[in-house]
Amino acid sequence: MRKVLVVDDSLCTRKLLSMMLKCHGFTTGEAEDGLDALEKLGTMKVDLVIVEREMPNMDGLSFVKSVRNSFHLLNMPVVMVTDRVGEGFENDALRAGADLILAKPVAAAALISGIEGVLRGRDGQ
Repeated sequence: MRKVLVVDDSLCTRKLLSMMLKCHGFTTGEAEDGLDALEKLGTMKVDLVIVEREMPNMDGLSFVKSVRNSFHLLNMPVVMVTDRVGEGFENDALRAGADLILAKPVAAAALISGIEGVLRGRDGQ
């Protein structure tokens, strides 16, 4: 079973995304910001991270850059969710190393399809 770490400062959003994932056979972990996520990635094995763009302590872009600069996390698939699609943000997120950007509110079908596509791409299928 694949495990996804859901990173968002909103408890409601974390629970909603986790519920969507669990309904489709994923297991989940949760973190409230980028710093919390990096700490959890040091002890938790996950297959993919979903991260919100705007959070306190460490935002999504800074988190993605940290992941891409960490040898043991370099190849970790990262999906970014945001309500600020456009404004050049998508290019910034992709340049930082995000594998996929999804606009909030995220429909379950788009979330699952996007995650499965990223995981297939990383698995070389």
